[in-house]
Formats: sequence, C-alpha cells, structure tokens
Amino acid sequence: MLQFPGMTDDDIKVFLVEADEQLQFLEDGLLALEQSSDDPEVIAQIFRAAHTLKGSSATLGHDKMARLTHSMESALDLVRKSRIEVTSTLMDLLFECLDMLRILNREISTAQDSGADITALNERLLDVIEGVDGQEGAGASTHASARASADESACAGGLAGPGDVKIRVTFTKTCPMPSVRAYQVVDRLSALGSIAFSHPGMDRIEAGDDISDLVVVVEYDGDALEPLIEAARDVSDVESACVLQVGHVGSTRATAAAAAAAAAAVASASVQGEAAARSAAAA
Repeated sequence: MLQFPGMTDDDIKVFLVEADEQLQFLEDGLLALEQSSDDPEVIAQIFRAAHTLKGSSATLGHDKMARLTHSMESALDLVRKSRIEVTSTLMDLLFECLDMLRILNREISTAQDSGADITALNERLLDVIEGVDGQEGAGASTHASARASADESACAGGLAGPGDVKIRVTFTKTCPMPSVRAYQVVDRLSALGSIAFSHPGMDRIEAGDDISDLVVVVEYDGDALEPLIEAARDVSDVESACVLQVGHVGSTRATAAAAAAAAAAVASASVQGEAAARSAAAA
C-alpha cells in the first residue's frame, strides 16, 4: 500500500483534482501540438502542465511521477526554446509518458503500487535531452549577451528591455495546499521569464512548507507588467498579486535576498528570545 507521510486525506484529494486537470491540459496540448507543432502557446501549456505535475507530485512524495515529469519538463523546455523540433518520434514518446502518468495517478487514488516502471521512458527522454548537449555553449553565450545588454538599458521604475520584476503573491487563509499553489505561481511566472529569486525558496516550497505569501523576482522581457500579474492571479487560492519593484537585471533580486535574510534573522532572534524567556520562567 502506498503511503505519503505528512499528507492528509484532504491533501491527497486536492492533489488528485489538480492532477486530473493538469493531465487533461497535457492531453489537450499534445493533441493540439500534433496539428500545429510550432505554436508557442500550445508548447507553453504543455510545459506548464508537466512543470506543475512535477512540483505537486514532489510535494506529495510520489517519486516516480516527479522524476518522469522532471524529464518531460526538461525535454519540453528544449522544444519551447526551439532547441529541438517536434517530430512524430517525440510526439509518440510524450503520449507514452502521458499514459504512464495516468497509471501513476491511479496509484495515488487507489494507494496501490501498480508496479509500473518508468526507467525505459525516462531514459528515452534523457536521450532526447542529451542529444542537444553540443548546443549548450551557444545558448549560454546568447544568454550572457542578453544580460549584458539588459544592464545597460533597463532602468528602475520601468522596463526598457529585459529587467527584474519583484512580485508579491498572497494566498487565502483557507488554501488547503499553499506550497502547491506557490509552486504553480512560480511555474506560471517561469513561462514568462527566468526566475531569479523566490522567498520562500524552492527547497521550502517543494518540501511542502506552510506558505502564506510568496515573493518572486522574474527576469522579464515583456512590454507590460499585466501578464505577470494575470499569470499569478490565475492560480487558485491566490488572494492578491502585485508588483513591488522594477529594476535593471540583478537589482531587485539583491534587495529581495537581503530582505529575506533580514526577515529570517528577525524570526530567529524572536525564537531565541522566546526560548530564553521560557528558560527564565522555568528557573
């Protein structure tokens, strides 16, 4: 019998509802991709679904689903960046992965291990990913050039080319799985730009910590900020989302990291003070 330590029955029910939705997004997206292999919106939809499933299954503790969706996400990211083409072979592989994910999802709903082995599928995905290793150098060079250009042209308070946008997202008090919602917010934002920083960090989010609000710094190259806010607000149980700061590449993430460190220091000092007070009272 499968068990997921730290997860309540309600947590698992919420996961299953979300997983069914994301699996449907995957299926719809793959069917659309067969008809239009270069549609960026369709590719982004599939990528987000795999990314969301990776985060929620990792939080739940279903290792096989988390590993498979992680490899799918990596392969789809290459498609998203036009590093590999959508071929019939790749489509067949992705549909096989979808079938496997449905089997793994049933494991969770029944609490029974199906015995399904993801090894062969995962290795085929890794073969796709490793097949473009020779292009990594060119990709890194292009990214470095873009960052250098951004430092010169972006300015605080507005966007003039790529820049850092710091966003704060708060969740409703009744949110049943805030860490999953936080992962979904980061996921949606990552489809619009590179995630430079988050507080809490991804380690805490993936560990399933109780999160009431989230600060994310996105390296963004859009003309307007509304798509970022809309992407965050589209996630269920988000109470509010707002832009806190806009600046050149590297600027806001530094202040966000400093603020997070200061908050952590205050929290630590508070805990130590309470412990000292309890010790004094006991004495």
